[in-house]
Amino acid sequence: MRRHFRIPRRRLAPLKAAAEKQGKVDFTNLWAGQAVRMSREMPAAELTRALAGAALARLSWMAVTSLHLSLRERLPCR
Repeated sequence: MRRHFRIPRRRLAPLKAAAEKQGKVDFTNLWAGQAVRMSREMPAAELTRALAGAALARLSWMAVTSLHLSLRERLPCR
């Protein structure tokens, strides 16, 4: 994947180095690649809530699945 961004990365390198020297991250490479079409603008707070909600849902699912498997191991086979 890195090879796809070789030219832009090389061209932006001096700007990135100068910005980082000043403690800025304005030119940090944050490539979206093909997934850019899946993105949408949203406030940071909304993104944080969405990510936290998704993480909590996943953790909840993992806990239920783990409990289910644990109970299945303890119950006698029919």
